[in-house]
Order: sequence, then C-alpha cells, then structure tokens
Amino acid sequence: MPRPKDIATRYQVLLEGVKSGQAVALAKAVQRLGPEVVRWLAANATTGSRAARGVGRQKALAALRRSLATALQPAADALVANLADVALAAADFERRALESVVAKAKRPSKVAPAEAAAELAGSLPLSATGALPEDFVEQWLAGVPRKVTQRIAQGYARGETVEELTRAIRGTKARNFRDGLLDVTRREAEAVARTTVQHYASAGRQATWEANKDIVSGYRFVATLDSRTTTTCRSLDGQVFELGKGPVPPVHINCRSTTVAELNPRLGLDFLDTGATRSSKDGYVPAELSYYDWLGTQPAAFQNEVLGPTRAALFRKGGLSADEFASLQLDRSFRPTTLEEMRRREPLAFERAGL
Repeated sequence: MPRPKDIATRYQVLLEGVKSGQAVALAKAVQRLGPEVVRWLAANATTGSRAARGVGRQKALAALRRSLATALQPAADALVANLADVALAAADFERRALESVVAKAKRPSKVAPAEAAAELAGSLPLSATGALPEDFVEQWLAGVPRKVTQRIAQGYARGETVEELTRAIRGTKARNFRDGLLDVTRREAEAVARTTVQHYASAGRQATWEANKDIVSGYRFVATLDSRTTTTCRSLDGQVFELGKGPVPPVHINCRSTTVAELNPRLGLDFLDTGATRSSKDGYVPAELSYYDWLGTQPAAFQNEVLGPTRAALFRKGGLSADEFASLQLDRSFRPTTLEEMRRREPLAFERAGL
C-alpha cells in the first residue's frame, strides 16, 4: 500500500516539472524584449535626437513602456489561463492518492468540485506575498516595462551612450546576455511562474482535503533536505496543522516545500509510517527526521553554510533539541527571528554556546 509521504514526494517532483515549463514560457517572453529595446535605443537615444530630450523623451519612454507591456501580456495571460488546470489536476491527484491509501479502510474519497479547487486557489492570497495570485502576476507584468524605462531614463540623466545603455539593459554577448537588467527580470519571471503554480497546486490539494475531512485530519509541512532550504521552511518542516489553520507552500518566492495529508487516526492506518523514508541531498533518510534532526547528522561545515556561524554554534552547543531550535527560528506569524530576538527568548542557550 502506498504511503502518503511517498505519494506527496512523487507529486512534488512532477509539479517541479510543471513549474519549470511555465517558468520557461514566461522567461522566453522577457528574453524576446531584448531586440525591441535595442532597436528603440538606436532610434531614440542618440545624441541630439529630439525624442531624447524633454517632453519628447518622456513620450517616447511612455510609448516603449506600453509596447513592452503589450509584448508580455500574452505570456502572462497564458500563465493565468493554465493555473486553473493546475488546481484541478492537483485536486484530482490528491483524490486518487487518498483512494489508494485508504482502500484497505474501505472509506471512499470524495471529489472536490472542479470549480471549488480553482476558486479556492484564486481567492486565497499567496503566503509568500499576501497578494492574490492574479494580482501578483499583474504586478510583475507592470513592473518589467517600468524597470526598463526607468533604467533608460537614469542612463539619460548620467549621459550614458547608446552602447552603454544597451549593455545595461540587454547585457553582453560575452556573458550570454546574463549580466543585464532583462536577465534580472527573466529570473523574476521564472519566480512568478513557479510561485503561482505552487500556490494553485497547494490550493487544489486543500480543496480535496476539505471535501474529505472524515479521512484527512490535517496536514504536515515537508521541506527539502538540502542547503538551499530557507529558514522558514526548515523550521516548519515536520509540523502538523489543522486544515485552513497553518502556512501552506509557497511560503516564500520560489518555495519548494510541499505538504502531506495527515490521516484520521480512526482509520487505523498508522502502520503506513513504519519504515517510511524521505529524500535528502545524500539519499533517502527516515521519514520521521525533521530538517533540524537531519541537519544534526551533517558535518559542522555544512551546518555553518546553512545556518551561518553563530546560529550553527547555537545549534551544536546550545543544548536545544531539534524541535526547540526550530521553534526559536520563527515568531508567532512564522516570520524568521533575529539573533537578538532568539537571545531574549533563550539566553541560557546562548550562554551554553559561549555566544
């Protein structure tokens, strides 16, 4: 019989592929702006050009801003149009996963209404930003043309040449155009796509859980066991929350964490946890290990890389359990705490660590 954690892990792998596909599509739209900006600079940024002076300059920049927004709009619309399908697919995947897990308990799972999954996803603000997902995409869409035209205006003020502005905006061929402003916006585009897809997938799964509260009693937060995992996800890893009452990925931009359904104990399926594993950068480890339990098995140099030298010293020498250290990393709103806030809460741990 499949285990919930194994299913959730496999699903997240599949979802990362979907996220990559959407990210590439949006990033390509940004890359296509490069030639248009270069042509505009050649036509409008030359010394003595009337369009590069005073009111004429501002009108030309406004026209460029509108043109860039128009060029990006189809890609943004395509992303938004695909998001509902992501939520529906996630809801259906979770329904089938529940059916496979609880088959022995002879408890059929219910289907979350299709419109409920997409509606829930669209109405929930992103944990990462607080914005509704479509607003999040629109804010990015408006931001790209604004950043490009502001950088050009700044170049005018500095007396930069066409060549200098071209390098600043598009980058250099020697570096494969990875050193210009458009590359920054390309990475932002990828982050927008990945974050919104994760949001809709999480909401779709939640919709199925909400429709099956007799089967699902809550959910467990599951982070990735490697050095790139953020403080927030590291510290939430392994925590169990009631449906609708805890943080759900994406809790930050480009979040890679996922969730696992916690089954109603009355179903008698506790045996599924026996021998369960989870993946890490070094291979599979016991599923019950939280991020900080796992980190405790890693070399000191790796701990320093992940936590920074001061927190790593506190982690090793402060006499705190993995759960105690995790709770110290976040405040009540699940925001990362500063070292001073940690010191006020656990002064003895800092003394034991000699900090």
